[in-house]
Amino acid sequence: MKRLATFLPFFFLFIAPQTIFARGEHLEPTRHYDSSNHSIRAYYAKVFSLLYAGFSSTLLARCTVLPSFSAEYAWSIERRSDGLHLRTNALATNLWYAKDKNVAVVSREVPLEPELAEAAVALFQAAGAEIRAPIEDGFGCDGVTWTLLIDDGNGTLREGETWSPPKGSLMLRLTEVCDSLFALPEGKGPSQAELAATVRVLTADIRAQAGVFPWLGNGVRGLMERLFPKVRPY
Repeated sequence: MKRLATFLPFFFLFIAPQTIFARGEHLEPTRHYDSSNHSIRAYYAKVFSLLYAGFSSTLLARCTVLPSFSAEYAWSIERRSDGLHLRTNALATNLWYAKDKNVAVVSREVPLEPELAEAAVALFQAAGAEIRAPIEDGFGCDGVTWTLLIDDGNGTLREGETWSPPKGSLMLRLTEVCDSLFALPEGKGPSQAELAATVRVLTADIRAQAGVFPWLGNGVRGLMERLFPKVRPY
């Protein structure tokens, strides 16, 4: 602790200004979609009804991806009698810009291999345990929003999101995993075994990040992690 106190002035003068605005190391609470703008409210109501069509309400994890300009898509990890399955829904075009709002939905499904199923559930539970409010609003007008709804393993659903996470961040890696999962039913991207290995590494890194300043509340802890991203004071 003496060493930490010795370097506090240095950190505040030189490191804090560059790290306090760091983003992308954890999910943030989901923004409310009950906008006072009628067009926006109608968009969200319609896009969610399309993306969640056929999804089970007893999910283990669900991801919703809303790009500013390209087509929206979503996936859900659900339990079947023969194990866990991944179901995906993708719109044929971006709903916001579509003249005809009766946009087609392309649905696919694939069973998850046990190795990937176990790893994916552990990853999303780890990410869901670290949902924290940002120090500043990191959302912009254009970009891509990934929203995750996660069963924490105790029957409670936790919801968090990330918006266009920065390069090299944990949340960028999480969104890459989400997109790799979405591509599985089409046979694109890494194999299930390759993806499981990637998922396990990311899970370990998210859990390691959660160990920083463990005795602090989320708000103060989030500030300290941005000020001192490399410090392990224990």
